[in-house]
Amino acid sequence: MKLNDLSFLILLCIHKFNGERSIYGVYHLLTGKKSSQTIFDGKLYELSHLFSIMHFLTRDKLEEIIQQLQRKKLIKKIEEHKYVVTKYGFDCLIVYKEQNPLPKDLDGWKYYDKGVTLWERLSLLIQVLSNLNHRKSKYTPINHDEELQNWIKAYILRFRLTRGELAEQIHEECVQLLSTVQDEDALLFVSRLTSHDRIGSTFEQLANLLHKDIVRIHILFHGVLHTFLKEIESATKKYPYLFEVVKDLYHEESLTISSRQTLRMIQEGKSINEIAAIRHLKQSTIEDHVVEIAQNVSDFSIDSFVTSGNQDKIITMQKELNSKKMKVIKEELGQTVSYFEIRLVLARNGENNGT
Repeated sequence: MKLNDLSFLILLCIHKFNGERSIYGVYHLLTGKKSSQTIFDGKLYELSHLFSIMHFLTRDKLEEIIQQLQRKKLIKKIEEHKYVVTKYGFDCLIVYKEQNPLPKDLDGWKYYDKGVTLWERLSLLIQVLSNLNHRKSKYTPINHDEELQNWIKAYILRFRLTRGELAEQIHEECVQLLSTVQDEDALLFVSRLTSHDRIGSTFEQLANLLHKDIVRIHILFHGVLHTFLKEIESATKKYPYLFEVVKDLYHEESLTISSRQTLRMIQEGKSINEIAAIRHLKQSTIEDHVVEIAQNVSDFSIDSFVTSGNQDKIITMQKELNSKKMKVIKEELGQTVSYFEIRLVLARNGENNGT
């Protein structure tokens, strides 16, 4: 079977999951389901960079590709909805990855939503400034969202610059930003922009122009946005006007809103049971939040939730079994540890334990 970009991503996820998660875990990861389990899986199996990247994937399409991969003997079924990659499949995976590497800054969990917002704001801002500077008052905005249009108006009025001066500043910073990516990636970004005299290209048009799979175009484009966000964040003084476009998008922790609320209450000294009672949520839901926090906040200590002795037991057993499957670890350790403790330790150590 000749892989394409979508089948490659699915095969990569199956390889990483190694039969420990179902194909619907793959689906939830690639489409960006913001559940504690999906976030946990992304971090634990080193797939967070693919979170939400294929948000348009359907279950039917996933199942169709699974059947194709199985028919061509790239994967084999081990139980209902669970598969592992065959030796032949692994060889195909490695070859495809070498020939078609993923963008180095692609990080769906950290940047996907932020990247979409960056594009919506910057592309409309550029269209508006271009038309204003060419004295064109009648044009069709590329985005009709009223909140976004109000944001653009407020942004333009924020600076003591003429529209021409602001446009020049934005242009200069965009040129600097584009110099940080490959020429083809820069072309992708620029080609999608709409100005006073041209309409931006669609993904379909760019796929035809560059003779690439449309999924590859989608991946490359979002990779560019993620590079831009990373670059702006690391050099805010170099991009003062572009930083103003995105500064409200950066958060110290990549957490869901609910988990951020739980973190604040933990920092106030409240226990899991107290937080559950105050927020009228199940204890298991708050435990999910704690696991998410442990994965995403580097200085968050899990010592008050799991003794150092149990942490050592879980890490040692996980390495001995060479498995990230909690049920397997729990069966070996028995009643000495809870599932919550295993999840928490794996969340904190799962990506750094050599597995």
